[in-house]
Amino acid sequence: MQRSVHAANLPHSALQARALELERQRNTDNLRKGLNQRPARDDLVQRNILPDSTAAPALQGHQRELDLHMRADSLEKGLQGRPSPEELVKKGILDENPAKGA
Repeated sequence: MQRSVHAANLPHSALQARALELERQRNTDNLRKGLNQRPARDDLVQRNILPDSTAAPALQGHQRELDLHMRADSLEKGLQGRPSPEELVKKGILDENPAKGA
């Protein structure tokens, strides 16, 4: 049988200890509740909150930087192979005198 604890029966230090214990338990309960309600990792990736990467967090910055450089290189390569405006005019794709303001 558990005895109910009344504030009048506890010395001051025991009362403080009990208050700290209750505060700690409340914090633990709040943390557990928050963890149970947090979204799944897949949901966070889909919402672009977390990166879609399996790399270690310490490497993810380098991975993003590498991806950015690879995209820039790919774009540069594509632009280098692009025909000049003169070639497009010769092929009839581009008007020689485009309308002003269009």
